[in-house]
Amino acid sequence: MKRGQTDYRDLVELLPQTLFKINQQGKFSFANRSGYKTFGFKADELGESVSALVFFAPGDRARLEGNIKRILKGQVIPGSEYTALRKDGSTFPVLVSANAVVDHGETVGLRGVILDLSAIKRSHELLARSEERYRQLLETMSEGFAMLNSDTRLNYVNTRFCEMLGYTRDELVGEKVESLLNSANQKVLRENYVKRRKGRSDSYELAWSRKDGSLLATIMSPKPLYQENGEFAGSYSVITDVTRLKQTEDALRRHKQELKGKTVNLEEVNAALRVLLKKREEDKREFEERIMANVRELVTPYIAKLKKTHLAERQRAYLEILENNLNDLTTPFVDSLSRSFQKLTPSEIRVAALVREGKSSKEIAEILFVSPRTVEFHRDQIRRKLGLSGRKVNLRSFLLSLR
Repeated sequence: MKRGQTDYRDLVELLPQTLFKINQQGKFSFANRSGYKTFGFKADELGESVSALVFFAPGDRARLEGNIKRILKGQVIPGSEYTALRKDGSTFPVLVSANAVVDHGETVGLRGVILDLSAIKRSHELLARSEERYRQLLETMSEGFAMLNSDTRLNYVNTRFCEMLGYTRDELVGEKVESLLNSANQKVLRENYVKRRKGRSDSYELAWSRKDGSLLATIMSPKPLYQENGEFAGSYSVITDVTRLKQTEDALRRHKQELKGKTVNLEEVNAALRVLLKKREEDKREFEERIMANVRELVTPYIAKLKKTHLAERQRAYLEILENNLNDLTTPFVDSLSRSFQKLTPSEIRVAALVREGKSSKEIAEILFVSPRTVEFHRDQIRRKLGLSGRKVNLRSFLLSLR
């Protein structure tokens, strides 16, 4: 054997795939080391008397035999999947690719490669299960979910999103999102899709047009998608129905407006009540002062004159009772003055009340049966206690300002 052939044979023996040759009778004439290992045989157990068909499941043998005959006749057969059979009886999936061996223009057999697909199949199964779990997750979400390609065409929607818009999946998949939006929301989508192309994932509000014509207020939570070469491929979004939230916000807004209106009305009513109360207090003071003035002008002078006459003891007692009762009726100003200036004595309060009525010191002396000098003393004390000493302030004007 030449050196090149030896290197070639060593290389074949090192390959992890099964390399084989079959003669025109469908018997093995060669298999590399990986072939023995893959099928669970030893090298001396495979000879030219062993048919290739015994290494495959009975259900695949007729198809395999037919393909071998076609290849031997010169036909080109693409790689085909079969179920292979190990020595211990276990099976595994394989991909068989073979072509004819031609020697001096005559087909003498075929050679090929057997690729064990077990790992690939397991990977596919795991991937399929994983995809199924994710799909179930998406389909059972309480939120809507949609995937868009680069030109905003829907290529996947979950069940919840279909329910939200009132369409079937077949009606939505393949449609452009713009067909489900009014002009204002189409603008919102376009503006945000520009951000998505730049890799941004900002959430935003979008109102969809339902099949029945009503609007569905949502919050979009998107993520961009890219191909392996970095080219933008579209995006997917979680879509949250915020219709009730919007309705609640609108109700709260209306309630605030109503409260604001009621507050304004209450303020107006309170202002009117304050005016009425102020007027009532003024009317009350005016009424009390009028009564007090009338008593002082029309009654008190006559009582004073009666005191100067010769009265019997019983008459004088009745007169004092009458005077005390009249004083009780004319106490509003006196009470107010007493509360504001508690340092005044009762005599000073009586003098102050008469000064406020415009009585002169002489008139006050006659009414109270005291000397004018005593009245002047009381006036000085009143000014001092009211903080008017040394000030050019008319005592009567000051007393009239008291409320």
